[in-house]
Amino acid sequence: MSHEVIPLNPGRFRLQTQDPAFRVEWRGGNRFRLSGEVASRPATTLHVGLPTDELSVSLPEHTRPLPAALRLKDALPRDVHLVATADDGDVDLRLLELVVPAATPPCLRVLLQDAGLRVEQLADNRVRFSGVSKAPAIVTILCDSRRASLALPRASTAAACAARVGLAVPQGFRALVEGPVVSVWKDADFFGAIAQAS
Repeated sequence: MSHEVIPLNPGRFRLQTQDPAFRVEWRGGNRFRLSGEVASRPATTLHVGLPTDELSVSLPEHTRPLPAALRLKDALPRDVHLVATADDGDVDLRLLELVVPAATPPCLRVLLQDAGLRVEQLADNRVRFSGVSKAPAIVTILCDSRRASLALPRASTAAACAARVGLAVPQGFRALVEGPVVSVWKDADFFGAIAQAS
């Protein structure tokens, strides 16, 4: 499976601002040129039309083209790449729509030592609990190379255990808990996974 980012054919992009002192010149296709300096007080808005979305970037007074390009780059979604080239204070921009490969889900392992509570591995990043804990126990959560532990009280149900595990996943990961089932995602991919699930 390839993990390189693949540029698509140039989509239809738009950049515009209402500040006459800060100019956005369309150069055809996905190319633009920024020039001038923001004169509007306290700021002006750079309106951005993307193939699948729109966004606005606030540019404070006295913003020049290069800082504006950096603000725009930070605001773009991860499936849009910005190439900026400075030229005597002006900046040439090229916007590229990308196919971003899906991230590999993290490896989730849950270790527990209680005869009444069981854990079943459903996928690399997904487990299901069943049963009820017979005694207080320590649960160890392994997400890739990170580890977290939690104390589980006696008589904890499978759903209660899943909820506690979901709250205790190591830093850099987020959990989606559905009854006794816990799915873990890397922070950066969590919201995309939620959107696909709904």
